[in-house]
Amino acid sequence: MSVLMVAEHPNSFCMGSVVAINNPQEIIVMHHTPKLVHLLPLIALPLAFSALHAQETVWIGGTDLLWSTDANWDTGTAPVGVNTALLNDTTTDRTIIYDAGANSTVDAIEMTQTSAFTNKVSFQRFTVVNQAITLSASGGGTTIMALDSDSAGANQTLRANGGIDLQSGGVLELNFGANTSSSSYVPKVVGDVDVSGGTLSVGALPSIQTSGSGLATVDGSLSISSGTIYIDNSTDNGSNGDIRLTVTGNFNATGGSLVTSGSGKGLLLLGGTSNSWSDFTFDPSYGVQLGAEADQSLTGLSTTNGLIYLRGSGIKTIATATGATIGDLQFINSKSTLPTAISLKLGSDMTQSAGSQLIQEVTNSHAGVAELGIDVDGHVFDMTPATGTSSSKGTDGVWRPNTTTSYGSNWTLSSTTSGGQIKALGFDFSAPDVTVSVGSGLTLNAAGGDGTANNLGSGSALDSASVFQYSGGASTANKATLTSGRSIGELYVENGALAIIGTTFNAAGGIRVDDGGVLDLTTTTVSTDTITIEATSTGSGQIAVASGYTYQGDLLINFTSHDGSTDVYTIFGLSGGTNGDFSTVTLTGLYDLSLTLDGTDWTGSNGEYSFDFSQATGLLTISAIPEPSTMALLAGVAGLGLAVARRFRRAD
Repeated sequence: MSVLMVAEHPNSFCMGSVVAINNPQEIIVMHHTPKLVHLLPLIALPLAFSALHAQETVWIGGTDLLWSTDANWDTGTAPVGVNTALLNDTTTDRTIIYDAGANSTVDAIEMTQTSAFTNKVSFQRFTVVNQAITLSASGGGTTIMALDSDSAGANQTLRANGGIDLQSGGVLELNFGANTSSSSYVPKVVGDVDVSGGTLSVGALPSIQTSGSGLATVDGSLSISSGTIYIDNSTDNGSNGDIRLTVTGNFNATGGSLVTSGSGKGLLLLGGTSNSWSDFTFDPSYGVQLGAEADQSLTGLSTTNGLIYLRGSGIKTIATATGATIGDLQFINSKSTLPTAISLKLGSDMTQSAGSQLIQEVTNSHAGVAELGIDVDGHVFDMTPATGTSSSKGTDGVWRPNTTTSYGSNWTLSSTTSGGQIKALGFDFSAPDVTVSVGSGLTLNAAGGDGTANNLGSGSALDSASVFQYSGGASTANKATLTSGRSIGELYVENGALAIIGTTFNAAGGIRVDDGGVLDLTTTTVSTDTITIEATSTGSGQIAVASGYTYQGDLLINFTSHDGSTDVYTIFGLSGGTNGDFSTVTLTGLYDLSLTLDGTDWTGSNGEYSFDFSQATGLLTISAIPEPSTMALLAGVAGLGLAVARRFRRAD
């Protein structure tokens, strides 16, 4: 039973505090006696309703449009902390100003609008609303709550303790002040905001602002299922037009859209640990930042050509929507007391858009060497369309981490789930004060064409279970190149010609060359345990070596197809004599056969073909073995021929 509680005094009767009333026919009175408290039900309907309605006050206007003017309210008193302010339908566009003279707290604000006019409250002071706020309208009308600057140009904060629900016809405006003494413009709503058919609008920067950013803030979670997040990103005030919407809690979108006006840049700054969107239209000119001092995730990211910033610390996991592309991706190193430690983890394949800048660290004020990482976790991060945008960072599509920093950084590249790739036109890890480690299961896929130069730098070895793959299709006349002052894992030439530069080269994970690939080792001494050459019906991979090349380790020739039309394969392109012998030569794939060394040749037969790999020539020769019936026929023909010859001799 919910009751209205009143206290009985020995000499007088006075009403106590109202708790709640569900059944207005029951009121409990407490009798204060030294030994006993008596509860007596009373029938006091008029008193109950009087207590209830004492908390509501209705806007009637007529004097001015100031919230603090007592005469504008039907009770003759402006609302205070325990009051519900009712702003009913207006028959003309109306803006009520929640001014500095108004009480800072109101229990609830209820707005209705059922006709084609605007019913608006402009907050021009810090305000607290205790109960949930719902903004909606029908009949072509609009209800608006706007955070506007006060007479001094300062930004405002609305603390919505019960959150805000923006339904159809409802609008929440976060507008910027014009305080010339402030370099930061931050209108803020404190509380969760749900856009379910209405509009969250972030206004344009004031014309007085000539530098800095507009930082509108939702200090809570932001969700949108339908409706619009509107960013007025116009450039009326010159060239900045930099409007940023900060969400300190989780951002979750299951519908609706984020749209911008104008051509200015901007960012959606996400501080929550778990963010997602699906069926959400995101203006591709806008950017996104994951900037908390904690692990964060963002799933379903749609195409954006704006910046993606990774800031703060922790692991930032991003999964893009199917077919989506991203623009520039930058690690922000901005700590003044501690070095930044940020890792990007892929939750899906990810592709950068054409013309964007390859991954970079951006150095602001900070201390120490930044610890940065990329874990593709079994996915492919494709930077090949991102050829670069500035001469200082490169415009040739080669990934050069940290060309813009003088403080140094340590990059850790990995794939927790084996088989992941980082793909670019090329890789250059030779910048000073930069170290790049490459972990097990990760492939660096260089896809640049003629003349593309790759440099894996020096220092500690790349993991032996990692792969450097060349797939760029460079011609033999203008080969791509690879330089490495440290041991790498597997070297894999998938397609095109790649030349190794330097006097020595170590591939601890082996060498693999596919049909259509050429590996040029003519200027280097190579150390590796295993060489695998792919052979098909049309040809094989090839390794070009200089005179004096030393055979060593194991040679595997992997047949992925063979129709008998090719009988000679150039496995090694020799320019002179060779030294040494392979430890083993084995056919794999379609054939499973270990060849036997006989002098300088490795030979063997599987009953269908005989195989001969010559170390002296570098050629593999395949000869078909005739069927037994064919052999018998040939023997019979040979015997018949011999008999005929003998008869002719007798006749002579």
